[in-house]
Amino acid sequence: MMKGIRQTIWIASFQYRKFWNLKNIILVACSIIFIGENVFADMRDLALQSGLELNYLEPVILVLSDPMYSMIIPLSCMVFLSDFPDNRSGGIFVLCRATRRRWFSGQMVYAAGVCISYLVILTVAGMLWIRGTGSFSVQWSPYMTELQLPNCMPFPVNTSSCPAPSCRVRRFPF
Repeated sequence: MMKGIRQTIWIASFQYRKFWNLKNIILVACSIIFIGENVFADMRDLALQSGLELNYLEPVILVLSDPMYSMIIPLSCMVFLSDFPDNRSGGIFVLCRATRRRWFSGQMVYAAGVCISYLVILTVAGMLWIRGTGSFSVQWSPYMTELQLPNCMPFPVNTSSCPAPSCRVRRFPF
């Protein structure tokens, strides 16, 4: 049992070390710059204009909840794992030392590790992008609950096709 787990972890770590090459680092940087310029910078600018404090995790929550930006994460992970499973450069030697099931489970652990690493890097990038305008808390910040800009007009309400007021979701002005 322990030998199997050790082999699985060894295969996943072998693949994970090969993952961090220049191509993938550039892809991570480009996706973070795209998300940062389109979401994180706008949130930081609105927080500075309104004088309200942001929670450090709210930009990532906004990226994960917005349909357009949340598609960037699975697309980026699909690009990262485009050569998955990797059978070149020593894959045959790995298969000689482990069974196919162990190799496959190692590949699954590797894929999960890549996706989790990308989400952690995205979260840290969001925290760094809004540094100075945020704080840590476990509650929503005033920015998310009390954002009122002087030049911002409220959105008109279409009562004919909208659900009851208690069911409406608040939309952001950006």
